[in-house]
Amino acid sequence: MSHYYDYRLVLLSVAIATVASYSAFGLAERTTAAEGYGRLIWISGGSVAMGLGIWSMHYIGMLAYILPVPVLYDVPTVALSLLAALVASLIALYAVSRPRLTTAIIAFAACAMGLGISAMHYVGMEAMRLRAVPAPAA
Repeated sequence: MSHYYDYRLVLLSVAIATVASYSAFGLAERTTAAEGYGRLIWISGGSVAMGLGIWSMHYIGMLAYILPVPVLYDVPTVALSLLAALVASLIALYAVSRPRLTTAIIAFAACAMGLGISAMHYVGMEAMRLRAVPAPAA
């Protein structure tokens, strides 16, 4: 099956990942200075920025991969993949926003992000609806 990449979408995907990372880590920095309810708001904002950025980058990357068959996406499954990215980001940012970081906390946060991104990726791939072979030419 022939395929190609739309490199404009690939570049957009990289740009979104860069901006989202910068935004999320900027928000995460503020969590160490905040206390109580304010800390929760900063962590939530950072996790939404990072989760949406990861998810958007992934789906734009998927759209950049052009196949000779129509590709549709199952909306509930796509939403589940977004939830995986958001939850992983929330867990990781909560873990690393402590005033004192240890190697174990950093490793835990990294594993949470890795598992979350993997779940988002594979659930996102499961959301794809396409024919396995191109339709015959008319």
